[in-house]
Amino acid sequence: MLKARSDVGAFNLQADRGRFQAPAHSPPESPETSWPRHWNAPAMALLEKATDFRRSATRTMSEKWSTFSMPGAFRRAREAMSGPAKMPHDPLEDQRAELVELDALISILGTCASTLSTSVNMLAAAPKPLFDPLSRFYSQGMPGSAAIQRLCVQMDSFAAHVQEHDAEIEALQTKLRGLSERNKTVHQSFSSRDAAWTSQDHYTKKLEKLRDQIAKSGTSSALVDKLNRNEEKKRTSQQEFATRTSETGRQVNEALSNRWQEIGQVVAELCQYYTVVFQAAGTLRQELQQVCAELTKPSTTQALARMGREIASQAQETANTFVDSLRARCSKWNEGEGAAGPLALAHQYRSSRSSLSSSQEALTYDGGEIIEGRPVAVGYPNGSSWQATSSQGWPVPASTWPNEEARLKSNNAFDHTYLVTTTPHLR
Repeated sequence: MLKARSDVGAFNLQADRGRFQAPAHSPPESPETSWPRHWNAPAMALLEKATDFRRSATRTMSEKWSTFSMPGAFRRAREAMSGPAKMPHDPLEDQRAELVELDALISILGTCASTLSTSVNMLAAAPKPLFDPLSRFYSQGMPGSAAIQRLCVQMDSFAAHVQEHDAEIEALQTKLRGLSERNKTVHQSFSSRDAAWTSQDHYTKKLEKLRDQIAKSGTSSALVDKLNRNEEKKRTSQQEFATRTSETGRQVNEALSNRWQEIGQVVAELCQYYTVVFQAAGTLRQELQQVCAELTKPSTTQALARMGREIASQAQETANTFVDSLRARCSKWNEGEGAAGPLALAHQYRSSRSSLSSSQEALTYDGGEIIEGRPVAVGYPNGSSWQATSSQGWPVPASTWPNEEARLKSNNAFDHTYLVTTTPHLR
């Protein structure tokens, strides 16, 4: 029996020609016939069995290969790494985009509230380390000690006022975290819905391939079983996708229905916190202005010293102006040709008379006159006058000055205005 099977295995089958070739160790052909009759029948039976076995094995392997698919564990691992695919033309795509925008705004508001709370607390706590050193430096009775004490009290009061309202900003942050968690749940619902749609799409495509395979190569029990199993899985995935879609739609509508009222309330509470902080800062500002005025107010000694410096500066300026004026006048007297002198201290110009053809100059002086370019002193007790000569210099000797009583009489008797003729033919 084993030998017969080995002989059958040695045949080179050629089904298309409808014949077989005997192995090399087969019996030699007889002259009457090429195959012995008693050997030919069993060999043909074995050949038919071998052919049927080969066809069956080939068909089984072909069916298995055609129905082979990636295991579900591999598919789920790939989805875990890359994420489930999103449904094309999703009817909830607009709501999903609005939810992403709302979630981003909530995140920004949370960051703003946290930063604001931290900044205000740092502002209130910043001057506290200065209280004790300043109090020791400005001890009792020192200049500015009262102002420093008021400063420490006001700063401490501001910090206490801010800490009283820390609960409000913390409640605001808690509310924002709650909104963020709610949106996170809705995002997870969207992800579960995407996974259900991915599973449904997978079995839909798989069933299409199986039906195409059956249409091309014919049906078999293995293909039919696999087709039935995948149809059941598709129905399950469809039900799961429908349930997820309904739940996700309900959650996203609830999250988006009151979004303007929720965000508006959060912004209003944020503004209220700003109002509380700035109100306390306004009161602190007035107190700090008074403290600043007290700290910068000079002492009595400093005020007197500054006043003395101002008076001395003004006196120095007045003296400098007088000296400069006197020097200018003396310079003019030295440069003149006798037309003016030390007794002519004030000048007043008047219009010329109609009867005179030349210009005339009016000059006013208390107790003296200028005649023909030479000064004459008047007001002596005997009513005489003193005329300066070229040999006598200026100023006039003190022994020749008129007394005050005679000068006043002279001032009352004359109008103190004298005419100086500048043209030679009128002298």
